[in-house]
Amino acid sequence: MFSSFILATPEQDAEVKFFEILTNCMKEYALTEDDINKLKDLALPTGANSPCYMACVMKQFGVMDDSGMVRANIDAEKAKPLVKDPEGLNKLDGYLETCSYVNNESVSDGEKGCDRAVLFYKCMMENDIKIFQF
Repeated sequence: MFSSFILATPEQDAEVKFFEILTNCMKEYALTEDDINKLKDLALPTGANSPCYMACVMKQFGVMDDSGMVRANIDAEKAKPLVKDPEGLNKLDGYLETCSYVNNESVSDGEKGCDRAVLFYKCMMENDIKIFQF
Protein backbone atom coordinates (compact mmCIF):
# COMPACT_ATOMS: atom_id res chain seq x y z
CA MET A 1 0.00 0.00 0.00
CA PHE A 2 1.38 3.36 -1.02
CA SER A 3 0.85 6.50 0.95
CA SER A 4 0.71 9.59 -1.13
CA PHE A 5 1.69 13.02 -0.04
CA ILE A 6 2.32 16.37 -1.61
CA LEU A 7 5.61 18.17 -1.21
CA ALA A 8 5.05 21.87 -0.89
CA THR A 9 7.51 24.57 -1.87
CA PRO A 10 8.81 26.86 0.90
CA GLU A 11 6.54 29.60 -0.45
CA GLN A 12 3.50 27.33 -0.22
CA ASP A 13 4.50 26.28 3.31
CA ALA A 14 4.77 29.95 4.28
CA GLU A 15 1.35 30.68 2.78
CA VAL A 16 -0.24 27.78 4.68
CA LYS A 17 1.35 28.95 7.92
CA PHE A 18 0.17 32.51 7.22
CA PHE A 19 -3.45 31.42 6.79
CA GLU A 20 -3.30 29.10 9.81
CA ILE A 21 -2.19 31.97 12.02
CA LEU A 22 -4.81 34.33 10.61
CA THR A 23 -7.50 31.70 11.11
CA ASN A 24 -6.41 30.92 14.68
CA CYS A 25 -6.37 34.60 15.60
CA MET A 26 -9.76 35.06 13.89
CA LYS A 27 -11.22 32.29 16.06
CA GLU A 28 -10.15 34.16 19.16
CA TYR A 29 -10.85 37.69 17.89
CA ALA A 30 -13.57 37.61 15.24
CA LEU A 31 -13.42 40.48 12.78
CA THR A 32 -16.20 42.15 10.87
CA GLU A 33 -16.19 42.03 7.09
CA ASP A 34 -15.41 45.76 7.11
CA ASP A 35 -12.32 45.16 9.30
CA ILE A 36 -11.12 42.36 7.04
CA ASN A 37 -11.46 44.62 4.00
CA LYS A 38 -9.62 47.45 5.75
CA LEU A 39 -6.73 45.16 6.67
CA LYS A 40 -6.56 43.88 3.09
CA ASP A 41 -6.40 47.50 1.93
CA LEU A 42 -3.74 48.27 4.58
CA ALA A 43 -6.10 50.65 6.37
CA LEU A 44 -6.72 50.79 10.10
CA PRO A 45 -9.71 48.65 11.13
CA THR A 46 -12.05 50.10 13.74
CA GLY A 47 -13.96 47.08 15.07
CA ALA A 48 -13.82 46.15 18.74
CA ASN A 49 -11.78 42.97 18.15
CA SER A 50 -9.36 44.36 15.58
CA PRO A 51 -6.67 45.64 18.01
CA CYS A 52 -6.35 42.27 19.74
CA TYR A 53 -6.52 40.45 16.42
CA MET A 54 -3.57 42.50 15.17
CA ALA A 55 -1.66 41.83 18.40
CA CYS A 56 -2.36 38.11 18.07
CA VAL A 57 -1.03 38.06 14.51
CA MET A 58 2.03 40.15 15.44
CA LYS A 59 2.84 37.86 18.36
CA GLN A 60 2.46 34.73 16.25
CA PHE A 61 4.87 36.07 13.64
CA GLY A 62 7.35 37.35 16.21
CA VAL A 63 6.84 41.05 15.51
CA MET A 64 5.59 41.47 19.08
CA ASP A 65 6.78 39.54 22.12
CA ASP A 66 4.62 37.86 24.76
CA SER A 67 4.81 41.02 26.89
CA GLY A 68 3.04 43.05 24.20
CA MET A 69 6.20 44.88 23.14
CA VAL A 70 7.31 45.38 19.54
CA ARG A 71 10.60 43.63 18.85
CA ALA A 72 13.47 45.74 17.52
CA ASN A 73 14.63 42.84 15.40
CA ILE A 74 13.09 39.51 14.61
CA ASP A 75 13.73 36.20 12.92
CA ALA A 76 13.10 37.07 9.28
CA GLU A 77 12.20 33.47 8.48
CA LYS A 78 9.42 33.53 11.07
CA ALA A 79 8.07 36.84 9.74
CA LYS A 80 8.40 35.88 6.08
CA PRO A 81 4.75 34.84 5.61
CA LEU A 82 3.58 38.18 7.03
CA VAL A 83 5.72 40.32 4.73
CA LYS A 84 4.16 40.85 1.33
CA ASP A 85 7.20 42.44 -0.30
CA PRO A 86 10.32 40.24 -0.50
CA GLU A 87 12.54 43.35 -0.49
CA GLY A 88 10.77 44.47 2.65
CA LEU A 89 12.00 41.39 4.45
CA ASN A 90 15.56 42.67 4.12
CA LYS A 91 14.52 46.04 5.54
CA LEU A 92 12.27 44.69 8.28
CA ASP A 93 14.56 45.40 11.24
CA GLY A 94 14.93 49.02 10.12
CA TYR A 95 11.17 49.37 9.81
CA LEU A 96 10.69 47.91 13.28
CA GLU A 97 13.30 50.31 14.64
CA THR A 98 11.40 53.25 13.08
CA CYS A 99 8.24 52.33 14.97
CA SER A 100 9.78 50.87 18.13
CA TYR A 101 9.01 54.11 19.98
CA VAL A 102 5.53 52.65 20.54
CA ASN A 103 7.11 50.54 23.29
CA ASN A 104 7.49 53.75 25.33
CA GLU A 105 3.85 54.75 24.91
CA SER A 106 1.42 54.28 27.77
CA VAL A 107 -1.23 51.65 27.02
CA SER A 108 -4.26 50.51 28.96
CA ASP A 109 -4.04 46.78 28.30
CA GLY A 110 -0.51 45.95 29.43
CA GLU A 111 0.88 42.66 28.13
CA LYS A 112 -2.11 41.93 25.91
CA GLY A 113 -0.53 44.28 23.38
CA CYS A 114 -3.78 45.25 21.65
CA ASP A 115 -3.35 48.99 22.14
CA ARG A 116 0.33 48.82 21.20
CA ALA A 117 -0.50 46.82 18.05
CA VAL A 118 -2.75 49.69 16.91
CA LEU A 119 -0.03 52.26 17.68
CA PHE A 120 2.48 50.17 15.74
CA TYR A 121 0.13 49.75 12.78
CA LYS A 122 -0.56 53.51 12.73
CA CYS A 123 3.20 54.18 12.73
CA MET A 124 3.69 51.82 9.83
CA MET A 125 0.92 53.60 7.90
CA GLU A 126 2.24 57.08 8.76
CA ASN A 127 5.67 56.11 7.49
CA ASP A 128 4.19 54.52 4.38
CA ILE A 129 5.65 51.17 5.37
CA LYS A 130 3.42 48.73 3.55
CA ILE A 131 5.21 45.45 3.92
CA PHE A 132 2.77 43.57 6.13
CA GLN A 133 -0.27 41.66 4.93
CA PHE A 134 -3.03 40.65 7.34
